[in-house]
Amino acid sequence: MRVFLALPLWHALDTALWKQLLVDDGIRWVPSHQLHLTLRFKGEITEEELPSVIAGLRKTARCFPPFSLRWDRTGVFPNWHRPRVLWVGIRSPEAELVRCIAAELGHPQLTPHITVGRVKRPLDKEVLRTWAAVEPPEKPVSVASICLIQSVLTPQGPVYHTLETADLEGAMTNE
Repeated sequence: MRVFLALPLWHALDTALWKQLLVDDGIRWVPSHQLHLTLRFKGEITEEELPSVIAGLRKTARCFPPFSLRWDRTGVFPNWHRPRVLWVGIRSPEAELVRCIAAELGHPQLTPHITVGRVKRPLDKEVLRTWAAVEPPEKPVSVASICLIQSVLTPQGPVYHTLETADLEGAMTNE
């Protein structure tokens, strides 16, 4: 099964507003019920590996407290000349906390972001300028858990199934 570890951010952003602003059929928007922040993509694992992945998820969740994150800016991967992904970034210091969680899960090089759209073909320069100028919402988003999610690829796009949810249980510190 194909799995990843993520912060569940279902419905955390309203991409419908951006669809109206960036009218371009070259963008496949991520449905708001599938929004998440990938902490570590595990790829294909076997049923036998599942208990070990779940144990690591639970162990990590016990080390970190619930928190709120704030959106930073919009961007693209890999670059503005040939974008393949539209994303929204996370502000510091929350971004640092997300990096620490990802590192604990085995992904120390994470760039904290939430993918909101995938680019199917080259975009008009005006669409890209508009995306670069978008101001993400100011409202903070509460994060209270980490999920293990199975991703089933279909011609219509991925279908996600939450296999395990571990609540963030760590204590807040003033360090």
